[in-house]
Amino acid sequence: MHQERQKWEELENNLRESITEYWQEFHENDLYDAINTYGKIIDKNTKITERRLFFDWFIHDYIISNNNGNTTTIIKLFLKEYEKEESKDNAVELNTLREWSDSFFRFVEILEIKIGTGYKISDIFTKEEFFLHDVTSSTTVKKYDILYTRLYMVGGSIIRASGGLILLPHRYLNNIKNYVKSNMQKKHYKTDITDSTAFKLNLARYLKNESLSLIQYLDLLSNQTTSNTVTTFQGDMAVLSESNFIITNKRRIISILNSTENFEYVGDYEEGYNDHDDIIRYDWIEKLDVTNRSSITNYLIGDNIEKQEGEDIIDDNELDEAQKVQLNTILWLPNSSSSSSSLSSNKKKKNRDKSNKNEEFVPYRVLGNLSIKGKIMTISCMSDKLLKKCHDIINNIAGKYLVFLGEKYTELQPGIKENELDVINMKQNSKDTTNMSNNTSEKDLYKYSTEEEEIPPAIIKQIDSFFENYYENWVNLKTPYLDNKTPLEIINTKEGKEKIENILRDIENEYARSPKRDLPFPVEKIRKRLGLD
Repeated sequence: MHQERQKWEELENNLRESITEYWQEFHENDLYDAINTYGKIIDKNTKITERRLFFDWFIHDYIISNNNGNTTTIIKLFLKEYEKEESKDNAVELNTLREWSDSFFRFVEILEIKIGTGYKISDIFTKEEFFLHDVTSSTTVKKYDILYTRLYMVGGSIIRASGGLILLPHRYLNNIKNYVKSNMQKKHYKTDITDSTAFKLNLARYLKNESLSLIQYLDLLSNQTTSNTVTTFQGDMAVLSESNFIITNKRRIISILNSTENFEYVGDYEEGYNDHDDIIRYDWIEKLDVTNRSSITNYLIGDNIEKQEGEDIIDDNELDEAQKVQLNTILWLPNSSSSSSSLSSNKKKKNRDKSNKNEEFVPYRVLGNLSIKGKIMTISCMSDKLLKKCHDIINNIAGKYLVFLGEKYTELQPGIKENELDVINMKQNSKDTTNMSNNTSEKDLYKYSTEEEEIPPAIIKQIDSFFENYYENWVNLKTPYLDNKTPLEIINTKEGKEKIENILRDIENEYARSPKRDLPFPVEKIRKRLGLD
């Protein structure tokens, strides 16, 4: 196998060099027109993967005019010149070049990976299966990834991929299928799959003629994949930001929090509470300068939405999920709410809604959370900027009763396990240190701030058992994707089996792309349960 690989690698390299020399000598002017058509800047600073993709398209699919005024491609012109040279009698090389000239970009799904050799693939439309020889990418691709690349044969038996490719997660499979089928119909390519031969020919023509529009479409999907970032309503990247303080005078801290307009008590404790076990919670809030719901909605989704005469600016049923989340950050609190100044006033706060039913309520936005457990106070916000702002407020109103321990940031990215960053940042000053207990050393503070509380093994076992039971019962759960039916109800239909298989592959592929995450979903058990082995 090693000798055979050396043989076709040498053949490939010789042909690529010859083609490059050909277009540089005869079609260099066409390159600049092709770049303009392509719609992207291609130069030495462009990523190597994007350059390879462009030149693959330029040589194989970009249409140029020959001397006779007919349209063709560079690879076709090169083949024609190659065939004219009588000295060229290498049949293997000639047949390989013909294979290249007829090749086209296609969509394949990776089924099995043999690291160091290549992987088994299947065309997502025709279901044809191949083994793609590619040593390098066999170590980076994941099972069930979707690959858009040009396949061709080398030496009559080896399937290879061109240098240009686009790799996407499996969850985009249905998007790609729907896009291709829809565009084939719009451009009058026949999509009747009952005649498999005719369908394959029409599909090949479409994929070759429309490769640029497909590259541009996939580029949008790729950007969507990488730019799907969670943000706060202020536009900052959402990062779970936490900081911890030691409290030197707990009753004074609670009194201050209860008397300020910046924090609203939301916890629940009884008189005679345990200083070490109970958690006291507050929301950090800001009052909105609006007085009615439609104004709040306008405030949340922007001022550019024009209200039609006689219509509400927005209706609950028309809100998308992101807007609903934003609305849920609004609290309606009594305008005349009197904050409690001590722990014993808690019952007043509990009953204030009942005391005056006609009391005017005003909207507040929740910016963060503050919790007190024993002698430790924790501030949590959804961005580092919000955390800094909350710190400034706390230090201003209660700094002399607190000793700063440290900060912890957890990055929130869809599909990726939370990545802990810069866990600790010690900032102590002499004034804070004087308020500390004589038995508390700086070393003890650092140890406390960096160590996480371990979850008891019994609790972990209960959690694991809960998720295992839940996922194993998934086969009996109704889901909208399956037309509100259970997997067991539709597994015996061809369409149902395909939908379930796609769901399971989506899940498996997502976890394969995030190697630090354990796979809680028992895919193999469910496959056996549904007879999909």
